[in-house]
Amino acid sequence: MTPARAFGVLLCLLVLVAAHSQGTSRGSSKLPLRHSSSAGCQQVGSVAHVFPGSGAHLRLDAASKGCSCPGSPSCKVVSQDQPLFAAESMYSGHGTITIESGLGGVPTFTCVVTHGAADVIYPKTTAKSRKGVVVLQHLTGSTTCRVTEGPERSARKPNAVFVMANTAISIQGDPVFGMKRTSHGSLVQVKTGTVAVGTTSTGARVALRPKKQVFVPSGAAKPGAVTTLKPDSTLQKALCTLTPDLKETGITPTSGGNAGSHPQGLAPDRDGNIWFTDNGTTPAIGRYDLKTGGITETTQGLPNGGTPRWIAVDTKGTIWFTIDGPSPAIAELDPGTRAITTHSVGLHPGSVPWAIVTDPIDKRVWFTDQSKTNPAIGTINPKTGAITEYTAGLNKGSHPEGIDVDRKGNLWFTDDNDPNPAIGTVDRNTHKIHEYSTGLVEGSLPRGIAAGPDGRLWFADDRTKPPHNSATHAPGDGLLGAIDPATKVITEYAIDANGGNAGSIPEGLAADANGHVWFTDDGAAKAIGMIDPVTGAVVETKTALSAASEPVGIVVVGSSLWFTDQLPTPRIGRIKALPSC
Repeated sequence: MTPARAFGVLLCLLVLVAAHSQGTSRGSSKLPLRHSSSAGCQQVGSVAHVFPGSGAHLRLDAASKGCSCPGSPSCKVVSQDQPLFAAESMYSGHGTITIESGLGGVPTFTCVVTHGAADVIYPKTTAKSRKGVVVLQHLTGSTTCRVTEGPERSARKPNAVFVMANTAISIQGDPVFGMKRTSHGSLVQVKTGTVAVGTTSTGARVALRPKKQVFVPSGAAKPGAVTTLKPDSTLQKALCTLTPDLKETGITPTSGGNAGSHPQGLAPDRDGNIWFTDNGTTPAIGRYDLKTGGITETTQGLPNGGTPRWIAVDTKGTIWFTIDGPSPAIAELDPGTRAITTHSVGLHPGSVPWAIVTDPIDKRVWFTDQSKTNPAIGTINPKTGAITEYTAGLNKGSHPEGIDVDRKGNLWFTDDNDPNPAIGTVDRNTHKIHEYSTGLVEGSLPRGIAAGPDGRLWFADDRTKPPHNSATHAPGDGLLGAIDPATKVITEYAIDANGGNAGSIPEGLAADANGHVWFTDDGAAKAIGMIDPVTGAVVETKTALSAASEPVGIVVVGSSLWFTDQLPTPRIGRIKALPSC
């Protein structure tokens, strides 16, 4: 149901257990499972994604050499869409992998093995007495796992069983746990959810609940005493990463803008100060001083009736923003003099400039144009102020929204064209536009977009509950989506089903240096949320914003996240995220 998180190399084998069950929380194209006719080559799953890290190394045991794998004479090298077979070992190195199971009723597991190439998980064939249950034998090392099936199930029987030395761990529902084998026994730790820990000799077991741990001595008849969780050093990083709990210092509002302010987009300058657009009663460009905490706003040079929308800062420190209204334009602001210069030559008639981004590679500025008659993706040359707009390749009825640039300098944008939404790209050399929709769920309304730490482009999907479609004030049923730049395959994660708030309406997106993607949630419960790109797990702030709040834009500056909140008292808000454990 949830994307299987890919974080450890060993993860691969563990995910073997991965459940093939999926729902609207995750949508992407998958290859059908194929069964080898060779003896001992029963396919029990497949590799969905591989995220290799530095020195990544995954290999299968020799037992699978005779099994057939797409594009390879054997399964010796782990790769995307590779089948996984019963009765084989998998050795980990350094990297991440997601695996989906071919066994009905078995949940998806995402595991991180933290002990290097010595870590092994061995998949056992399912016994008749435990039909639908996968048994994984953990031979050595340390592993942390997350079940990514979605809401916890009430089934009495376990979905999977881990066997480690004298320890048996029964998994059911959606826990996050870690296990470590030592010379004296095994340590089992649970971050969230519940697992049953017992001995393989007598079967005596205990329920290990959230934030608890137990040590099972070698040869013991029963597990030891259950104690409070103190994350083991070899498990802590992966255990905490697999559980993207959000601990925040609280949300700090800052006021000081014009009366009737309505802040929307925001962007940090080179000194970390926050610049924002104010499309309120007195349209302006605002600046939050990081040192003093004060806000100042300027209107110098804004055209009459013009509404500033979204904003970006280039590598030289120049502030760029879009203006719509009777005199649409792309504007630049000198942060020293606060003087605003507008550019409009080259804009299509009826232009509605919207989102904006600066390209650090070729130094150009790009924007989306939501014109009803001539929607386009536009660019401006900062040196000359010349604007060029591109339309070839846009779908009929296109309505470009957010825009961002990937690592190679290619432009990506969202198109919430209802009923034909898409994610589009602009080739940096040819400027040719292509739009893609494979993997988008029904009723998608892609809005904000941001390049993620995993190389994918992440976007906010404002989908609403049927039959409302995109109706104003329709109840939210939002998702967070990602498109792979190489394959153009889109995967979407339902916020509610993956741990977030119900009635979600995601708006802005921003990625941090720790590998997480943050978003503003303007839905039923106003919040700031975070998704772990590997597991798809979503968490949202518990510190409540006002019920009348409208969190929209968001940026990451250091360890803090800054966001615009349009109501009830317009403000720039800050939240500082702390480690989950």
